[in-house]
Amino acid sequence: MLTHLHYDHAAGASFTNTEAKTKPTFPNATYYVHKQEWDFALKQSEGQQLSYSERYRLDDFYRLVSDGRVTFLSDDSTEIIDGITAIKTGGHTPGHQIVILESDGEKVYYMGDLLPNEYQLNEYTMEKADIYPLEAKKKKVRLLQQVCKEKALLLFYHSGNGQAGHLFKDDDKKYILAKQLP
Repeated sequence: MLTHLHYDHAAGASFTNTEAKTKPTFPNATYYVHKQEWDFALKQSEGQQLSYSERYRLDDFYRLVSDGRVTFLSDDSTEIIDGITAIKTGGHTPGHQIVILESDGEKVYYMGDLLPNEYQLNEYTMEKADIYPLEAKKKKVRLLQQVCKEKALLLFYHSGNGQAGHLFKDDDKKYILAKQLP
């Protein structure tokens, strides 16, 4: 499941082998991407002035699509299999999605770049990184409230410390991460 198609999130889906052929990194995998993200990435892949990690480099990804390895999601919420749900958030990119894992009454939220690391828990917009900062802010506020209420585990993609944890609010109503992983 890919939260979005920026290079730093999607580049590992395939590789070019020694015979200069594009191969899937996980040959038995199906890759899930929101259709709105794919459509936007196609329009943005040429002539963009984004940072290196935010670029769309789709050359290798085209092969996955043509080989039928990519399933495009179109709903705001899609249960991929029992216990794994993709939720379209938009904001960071038009088709950005988060992943919710659920098992035995416990939940894990993987927020992609809507909340890339623990240092941005109380920073509700990333105007230089989010394509639609107001949309990102609204979704992030709602989802953080939900994560806190559900006592769910929160995972971060861009944490330099590999942090994950549960949220609570301090006396100033700021989110604090109770760390679970070293």
